[in-house]
Amino acid sequence: MDNVLIPQNAFSQLCQNQHNPVELVEIIKKLDEIEKNGCKSKWEQYRIVSDFIDIVITSSGNCKNTEGIAQNIMECVNWLTHLQQVQLLPHFNGPQFGCMLHWLLLQMETHCLEDSAICTALVVCSRMFAAHHDECSSYFEKLFHTKNQGFSLYPYLCNNRDYRITISTIQFLDSILNGLKDVQLTREQDEVCVEIAEVLLHFFYFEEKFEAEHLSTYILYALQALHKIAAFCKDFTAKHLSELLGISKACANFGTDVGLKLPISQNIHMCQQALYHLVDENDVNINSEKAQASGGKTLKTHKPRAVAKTARPGDRNIALCSSQSPSIGKGIGVFESIRKSDSDFSELENVASKEFYERNQKSKIRLLAITLVGTVVRSVERRIVFGFWHAIFPSGVSETRNDLLYIGRHDPNVRCRSAALQVCSQLLYGSKSFLHQAEFNANRCPSTFIPFSTALGFTIVAIYECLARILAIESSLPVLTQALKCTAVLVQATPLQQLENKLLKEMVCKVKPLVFHRDVAIQVSALMVMEFMMATPRITVCIAEALGLPKEFIKFSPPNDTRIVVTVDEEVEGKEFAEFEHETIENKLESNKLLRNSGKQKLVPNNMCKDKLWLLHRILDNLYKHDRITATSVRIESLQVLIAMCGHFFLFSTHLSQICEALQESLHDILSDIRLYAARCIDSCVYQIGRYIEIFGASQSVVQEFDHFWSRILPNIISHLRSDSNELPAIKVCLCDVLSNIGIVMFERFPHSTQINLLTFLSGISSDPTEDTIVRVASVRALAAYVLFPFLRNDLVFVENTANMTLDLAADSNLLVRIKAFWSLGNISDALIAKDSETALPQERISNELLYRLINDSVNACSDNDKVRCNAVRTLGNLLCLLNEYHFIATNSHLNWHQLFAEAVAKLCECIRSSSNAKVKWNTCYAVSNLVRNADAFSVTELKWQTTLYSSLCHVIVHHPNFKVRINATTAITSIKDRSHFGTHLDNFWISLLAAIEKSHNLDNYQEYNHRDSLQEQLCLAVAHIVRCSSNDDLPMLEKHLLQYLDTIRNTWVRVINRMVPEKAAPLLSCSIMLKQLLKDGNLTREQKSSVKTLFESLAM
Repeated sequence: MDNVLIPQNAFSQLCQNQHNPVELVEIIKKLDEIEKNGCKSKWEQYRIVSDFIDIVITSSGNCKNTEGIAQNIMECVNWLTHLQQVQLLPHFNGPQFGCMLHWLLLQMETHCLEDSAICTALVVCSRMFAAHHDECSSYFEKLFHTKNQGFSLYPYLCNNRDYRITISTIQFLDSILNGLKDVQLTREQDEVCVEIAEVLLHFFYFEEKFEAEHLSTYILYALQALHKIAAFCKDFTAKHLSELLGISKACANFGTDVGLKLPISQNIHMCQQALYHLVDENDVNINSEKAQASGGKTLKTHKPRAVAKTARPGDRNIALCSSQSPSIGKGIGVFESIRKSDSDFSELENVASKEFYERNQKSKIRLLAITLVGTVVRSVERRIVFGFWHAIFPSGVSETRNDLLYIGRHDPNVRCRSAALQVCSQLLYGSKSFLHQAEFNANRCPSTFIPFSTALGFTIVAIYECLARILAIESSLPVLTQALKCTAVLVQATPLQQLENKLLKEMVCKVKPLVFHRDVAIQVSALMVMEFMMATPRITVCIAEALGLPKEFIKFSPPNDTRIVVTVDEEVEGKEFAEFEHETIENKLESNKLLRNSGKQKLVPNNMCKDKLWLLHRILDNLYKHDRITATSVRIESLQVLIAMCGHFFLFSTHLSQICEALQESLHDILSDIRLYAARCIDSCVYQIGRYIEIFGASQSVVQEFDHFWSRILPNIISHLRSDSNELPAIKVCLCDVLSNIGIVMFERFPHSTQINLLTFLSGISSDPTEDTIVRVASVRALAAYVLFPFLRNDLVFVENTANMTLDLAADSNLLVRIKAFWSLGNISDALIAKDSETALPQERISNELLYRLINDSVNACSDNDKVRCNAVRTLGNLLCLLNEYHFIATNSHLNWHQLFAEAVAKLCECIRSSSNAKVKWNTCYAVSNLVRNADAFSVTELKWQTTLYSSLCHVIVHHPNFKVRINATTAITSIKDRSHFGTHLDNFWISLLAAIEKSHNLDNYQEYNHRDSLQEQLCLAVAHIVRCSSNDDLPMLEKHLLQYLDTIRNTWVRVINRMVPEKAAPLLSCSIMLKQLLKDGNLTREQKSSVKTLFESLAM
């Protein structure tokens, strides 16, 4: 133990006390000897602890004990506990700990100890629990219960008799709460925590009389206790959110002003529009009367703010400060040690400055106040936290001293600035749906009030400006790194295309020098910011110029929309554990063609100025092998940026050769992480090559460049996929995905020998039993992508071989393998029905045995995981199209087609009715569409499969909440081509369609609004289809049910026809013509003519 912790005469005072028992003096001598020289014998160590416990037990039964002896025993307990913490003595076992704690509590309960002695007992208990965390859960409720059942320390928290007792008690509380962080609290323990926390809240909202010397100590331990309780008790945190944020805001600047006084806290009220969305408006318990009693001003009501839905569960965990366990020194100056942890004493020893100690204490309070915000945010639903943004972030109107970014910029302590930026990152992460409501055009703002969207836009602009200032002036590397991470999260969540050019250009200019910084962490964080900027769907002109993109690449839009029309396939949602996957965005193809029409596609890289394409050059420089060593994290992040750049492939297509060279070097790196990200980058690049050809066409010069790329990269891929390469399965899977994205144009340009070799090589991997199954299924997936190529689709041998290899993996125990296997089977079935529909001439078909296996495995997979089922039902619907009359009349076959067909239809009905996954349902409806197109299936009359299937479709059309499911179910109805195929169910379909049209006007979920027009169009097409298929005898039934919805159907019909393009509206327009001609038919009865007239008037323009 450090000498400064022990009074020089402590040992002699303990020994010279004449009232001490002889045994206690001997124990004291042994403790001193152990501290100086240690104790080599484990037996001797255990014996000393046991002897001391015996002394305590004897002392508790001796009524002649004076307060001085009890005080000395407590000092010995304190000393012994310290030796246990430094592992010079063994810890107490359960009974020993209970005995010692019982004796200490007995002294406080039965003896009239002086206040200093009570403080000593509390501090000794604190140290005991700090050394025995496993005992905290057992004694917490017993020690701090609020009931009148035995002795409790709870009254000491409210003790106004001596501030030293209050501080000692809260230090003890903090120590015992440290032991509860890994324990699931019981209901009783939770209630005790809430009672204690309310006492602490009372202190912050009602100024207590504390000496200035001890005020910071109490605030420090009180904040630590609130920090832990807020993390333990999420219900309490949600209920007292306003108070907790008020305390954090009040203490966030503690000690930065002259003088020491208790900051008076004020409730942080939720903005009105956020409060409107909450069911319970009485969550805030500390009312306005308490706020007025505390001397604070009444807060003004903020303007309404909307709250968006949260993005996806699961936020990135940000490491915040963890407070140290309180500890004290040995000796009789116990209360002095209350205000000083071991680290505090060492600071005083090293610096010998009271001023430094006090400044450090204040910074710890500010740090706890900041991290309390982070704890609260993690414990409360994000949609509720959005309502408090006005108090946490700058508003853009005036600079306040206690918003987080002000602290991150001006706080004198590095740890406080870093923690403030960490909490900002935590708040911004996952707020994309909220921030996308912002409006940044102040000219559109009304003069009478500031709308929520504009106020939110001001806040975002203010956050950008604050972060830009921090990046410009910050000198601390950890704080600068955290500021960059916060900027990256903000860029990812913000609609960049709506921000002002000046603001974004300033941000890029601040980040650009940091990309070249010598510190690795800063380089990585700066590249992360650039990655998120490049990952935006549309790059603005200012970002393009700041990134050094040549002006000849920039295609300006009209003055009101200064954006470059360049798309990215998918926005990067999360930096950690994010995989770059592709989506086909058909509605952006036309806008991309504007780039091609700019007429300037060539760029001579050798003549570029220094700043042109500076980011790409920096990335390539990081990836190339030089004499200098580039950090692994920098190279990985460089590959991540390059993946994001691939989303705007046209801007960098002229540098494909240099990119290819860098990727080749990375793919052969000795580190597996580098190889994995290089494989992902190649996959993204190859996918974008295919998209480029799809959008711009295949000009000779461009395709030659792509041929050169493939000629260099393909041998590297093959070498890593070979069975003797010992490559990681994850990298092999990624490289198989690269091969699956080759595309038909580039594949056809390969020499025939290369095509054959590639197919043979992938088939070998797929059928290799020694290969990892996830690699085999990735190889099968590549072959299944090739199956859709027209010249391979007609190769029945290739199709059957691919199907057989896929079936071998379809029952694998790995879920991911089954998902990819049935995706492949879906492609194979698409190829089979496409081949079957290309010509009416008789052609070769797959074997019945293989078809039976495919259908049977698909039926079994319909009971699997939803991700498997959505592809299994798609496959099943395609395969049922291939069944013909032979399969249903064959009596001498060993394959029971009738039973298989019945099981398949039953599974489709089950997926429509019972599945909770919308994608499974709309794929099932698509499968039913394929089934009912097969006229041969209706020859199986004895199964009566239409009854179950049709009723399921009718239920979904009317009642399913997802409009895309209703659209596909309606499409299935229009796929029934003949009146006889409707059977006796035509009236059910008709009633369901009319009810669905009426219900489509009632939006239960506003998110379905975008699909409502498509649903109504499809419903009207189905109505027209039913009318055309109906016989004369059906006409009265149609009129009877139509009269119940007459006005709704007529209005919807007219609106749909006026909205649809003429080509799509032809079935609706021809319906009235058909009805008009039907009126001229002399074979109609009077009732039928009346029905036709009603239909004509309702379904005509």
